[in-house]
Parts: sequence; structure tokens; C-alpha cells
Amino acid sequence: MKLQHPIAACGAARRQRGASLYVVIVMLATMGLMTLTAFYMSRNQYRLVGNIQYQEQAFNQTEAVVAQGENWLNTDANATSVLFITYNADAQGVYPMGQIATLGLNLKTMIWSNSNSIASGDGRYLVAQIARDMPLNGSTLVIGQALSTCNSVNLFQVTGRSNPVHGASRTIETTYGTAGC
Repeated sequence: MKLQHPIAACGAARRQRGASLYVVIVMLATMGLMTLTAFYMSRNQYRLVGNIQYQEQAFNQTEAVVAQGENWLNTDANATSVLFITYNADAQGVYPMGQIATLGLNLKTMIWSNSNSIASGDGRYLVAQIARDMPLNGSTLVIGQALSTCNSVNLFQVTGRSNPVHGASRTIETTYGTAGC
């Protein structure tokens, strides 16, 4: 039986301790990278959920703005106003038939301001007439009423846009009808 020299045994133990140190360092580095990856993924998910929330809030604001425009049409004689017959640049947000195309307005890309739309709560809207005294052939019903002798409607395009909510903004267009008589 051969005995090992104590100095040689000590050197082998040192080499083994050094190898385990490298293994531990690699494992810690791997765990650190996994932790950073999990952190960035959760942060991105948080941002994504926040963006969806802002988009929903902008959509809800726009729906409220469009409803305000539709209510404006039902108030007094707004739907039969002379502003829908002859264009008046001072009447911001009210456009006769074909006037939006004549002015070259693109409702999705234009800058919404006091000169071209009506402010309402968290956004702006505009109203353009698309048909006047359109007959309802074969019918004596009027929108929102019972039997009547009036059987025509005025059709309007109500377009609303919300103010930006953390960068999210929405545009909604609806077609709205009112009694023509």
C-alpha cells in the first residue's frame, strides 16, 4: 500500500474546492439571468395591461362624446337647423351634405380643434348631414314615435374623438336618424 504525501493530497482538495466554486458561480449567474428575464417579462405584461386599460378608457370616452352629439341633434330644432343647408365656417362642427369632402377633411387624421368640431367632456364631435327628408316608402312610422303622417328622415354622421388617455385615442363614426318633418 502506497501512502500519499500530505502536500499532494492537499493540492487535490484545493483543485476540487476550486471546481465547485466555478459550478456555484455558473449556477448563480444562470439564476440571476432567469430572475432578470422574469422581471422584464412581468414588467412588459404590466405595461400591456395598462395600455389595454387606456384604450378601453379612450373608447368609452369616445362613445360618451358621440352620444352627446346624438343628443344635440335631438335638442330643440338642431337637426333641422339652417346650418345643415348652407355651410357656415363660424358654426364649428356642423356640416351640410358633402361639405366634409369639399373641405378635404379626413376625420381620422385631422387635428380636432375649435375651428372644426364641438368640445364635449373628454373629447370632441362633429355632425355632418348625409341625407335630408329621405322618404320611408310604404311606412307611416317615424323614428322614436308611434303612427304619424310624416314618413321621412334626416340622416346624420356623428363622428367623435376622445382626448388622448396616456397616448390612446379613439375615433367613432355613427349614423343617426331624426324625423324629417
